[in-house]
Amino acid sequence: MEQVASPAILEGGDVLRVGSRLVVGHSSRTDERGIRALRDFAEPMGFEVRKTHVPSGILHLQTGVSAISDTLVLGRRDLTDQAAFEGLDHIPVTAEEPAACNVLAVGGDIVASGAYRSHRILERLGFRVHLVELSEFLLADGGATCLALLALRFDPLCPSQRPIGSPYPLRRAPAREKLRCSAQPC
Repeated sequence: MEQVASPAILEGGDVLRVGSRLVVGHSSRTDERGIRALRDFAEPMGFEVRKTHVPSGILHLQTGVSAISDTLVLGRRDLTDQAAFEGLDHIPVTAEEPAACNVLAVGGDIVASGAYRSHRILERLGFRVHLVELSEFLLADGGATCLALLALRFDPLCPSQRPIGSPYPLRRAPAREKLRCSAQPC
């Protein structure tokens, strides 16, 4: 356990794990000292820490982008087009559906607050989208990621990372062939 020493600030919602990459959002809730503290802690463990800018009007990074797998993110283009997300596949979310960005991916399952166009793309890729009533949390820019702590995560696009006896079948949709597994070779 490490602690970020004051005056550094680091908001948990500004840190997004995408495989071995930690994307950290510089925002009103996370400053340069907090990002440096995260980098000092995480890089010796093999994580690559990349900084991104969180636009005004977004509570924190995970309000605008979510990790679906080790190589795929779902989010606003003004976030996913930044250099911190370079090399990742991304599913864009339109400005008309901002709540679609904040989902929780657990293996091949996606927990979401509503039925949005981008979620239909996830279904076509073979993910199962589960709709959950989160309207009260959405009022405060919260969502499924704010209500969960994942202890174990695997890349559903990669057969070699699936836990033995996993209840999550690897579904192959034709469009999935365009996406990459994070293990090389897979």
